Amino acid sequence: MQIVQSDRPFQGQVFFPLPPHDLTASVRVNGVNAAISKQSITGITLANPVNSTDVVEVTYNTIGSGISGEIRMLFQKARVVAIGDSITWYGTDELTVGGKPFRGITERSWLDHANALMGQRMNILNRAGVSGERIDQIRARFTRDVVPFRPTLVVLQGGSNDLDQGYSAEQVWQSVMSTYRASRAIGADLLYVGTAGMNRTNAGTGVSPIDGVQYLESQEFAKLLTYARKAARTLPGFMYFDMAAIMRDYTASTGSTSTGAVIPNVLVDSTHPSPYGAYLMGSALATFLTPYMAGVVPDRGTLNGYGSNGDQSSLFGNKLMIGTAGAVTAPNTGSTPDPINITRSGSIVVTGASTVARTDGGPGKQLLLPISGAAATTDYVQLAASGGYSKGAGIAAFFEAGLQVTAATSGNILKTVAELKFLDSGGATLGTVAFGKSHWNATTDDLTGLTGTPDFGLKRTPEMLVPVGTTTVAFTLRIHTTVGAQLTLGVTDLGGLVDTVTPSLNAFM
Repeated sequence: MQIVQSDRPFQGQVFFPLPPHDLTASVRVNGVNAAISKQSITGITLANPVNSTDVVEVTYNTIGSGISGEIRMLFQKARVVAIGDSITWYGTDELTVGGKPFRGITERSWLDHANALMGQRMNILNRAGVSGERIDQIRARFTRDVVPFRPTLVVLQGGSNDLDQGYSAEQVWQSVMSTYRASRAIGADLLYVGTAGMNRTNAGTGVSPIDGVQYLESQEFAKLLTYARKAARTLPGFMYFDMAAIMRDYTASTGSTSTGAVIPNVLVDSTHPSPYGAYLMGSALATFLTPYMAGVVPDRGTLNGYGSNGDQSSLFGNKLMIGTAGAVTAPNTGSTPDPINITRSGSIVVTGASTVARTDGGPGKQLLLPISGAAATTDYVQLAASGGYSKGAGIAAFFEAGLQVTAATSGNILKTVAELKFLDSGGATLGTVAFGKSHWNATTDDLTGLTGTPDFGLKRTPEMLVPVGTTTVAFTLRIHTTVGAQLTLGVTDLGGLVDTVTPSLNAFM
C-alpha cells in the first residue's frame, strides 16, 4: 500500500500511473473506496476531486509495486478557442502530419508550443482560422465558431488582411472591440495577439477601397498597435500579446523610422511565421500567459510518494539505433525547398557494431554512433530507434537528435528528414510528427548544410503532447547526401522527454 498526501493546498482530480507490471490498483480516500472515472493500462483517474487534507491510499495488487516520483493532480484546464486568419489556420488538423487523432502538433503550431511550455494548461476546443479573412469577417463567425464551446479565453489573431485591403486602423479596431464585447458577454476574456506584420516598415502606400483616402500602411499598423496597448491597460478581461515584437531585433537599425530588423528565418514571407518563428511565438506567449493562467488554472501540484528505479527524463531508457542504406530512385520534383536529385544506389558500413544499445545509464545523455559512407554512390543513411513507454495523459515532451560530420572526403549533406511515430501496444500508429526537413545548423537551426570540418547540428522537435496509450516511440532519420559523397557521420542518441522548462512537464517513466 502507498499513502500519499499533498505537499501544499489544492483541490483537483488525481491521476495515479500504474507500474508496467501491475495493471490494477484500488484507491481509498479517507478510508472509503474511491470512485474511479477511468482505468486503463496506463493508470487510474479518480472521479471526484481530492483535497489536500484528504488521505489517499493506493493499494497495488502486485507485491513490490511502487510509483516513481510524482503522482500528478489534473486540474481543470482553461477552455480556449482561437479565431483568426491564416496564422491561426497554421497548426490545425489540416496540416498535421499523420492527421487525426494526433491533434494540432505541427511545425507551425505556435499555440501548441505555448500550451506545452505552460504544462498543457489550455484545453484548446476549436481553432477557427480562415486564410485571408479580415477581423470583421472573423467576428461574423463568432456565434458559430466560439459560442458553442463556452470558452473562458478567446484568442483573436488578425489585422494584416484588413490593412492590406485598405481598411483603416480605426475600422480594424472597431472589429476587435466588437469581438471583445462578444467574448465578455459569454463570460470569456479576450487575448488579441495581433499579426506578425504590425511592426513592419516595408508596407506600401495605397488608396483605400472603403473611402478613397490615401494611406501609408505602416502608419496604420502603428496606430493599431497603439490602440491595442492602451486597451490592455484599461479594459478588464482584455490582453494584448505583441506578436510582431517577437519577430524583430530591436537592437538592429534599418532606417531613421525603424522598428527593428526582422530576425532571420522567423517568417516564411512578410507575414506568416516559419517553424522557427512559431516556436519563438509560442515560447514568448507561454511566458506572457503564465501569470494569467495561475489565476484561472492553479499550478499542478504534486503528491508525496515513493518509488523505484524510474527514469523521468527519457522515453528511450534502453534503446537501439540501427543503420541501413538506400537509394532515391527518381528526382523529387515537388515543392520542397531543396528538391532531392539523388538517383544512384549505395551502401553504408556501421563502424563498431550493427546495433548500439544505450549503456551510459543516465537520462538525457547522447551516444555517438559513427556511420561511414563506404561506397562512392551512397545516397542516404537511414537510422531507426524505438523503445520506451508513456504512462498516462498530459505528458509533454520534445525529442532531439544530433548529426555530426567528423570527416569529409568529398560531397556534403543535402537534406535531412526525421519522423517520430507513436504506437500503441498493438503496433497501431497513434500519431506521426515529421521534422528536420532541411539542413541542420547548430547556430541558426536552419538551412546551412553540414560539410565536415568537423561540423555539428542539433535538431529538436517542438514541445508536444504524447498521445495517451503510447507504448512505443519509433524514430527514423534519413540523411541525404550528394551523389558520390564520402562522409564519416556521427549520429547522436535520440533524447526524449528532457524537462528543461517547468517541473509540471515531468513524466512517469
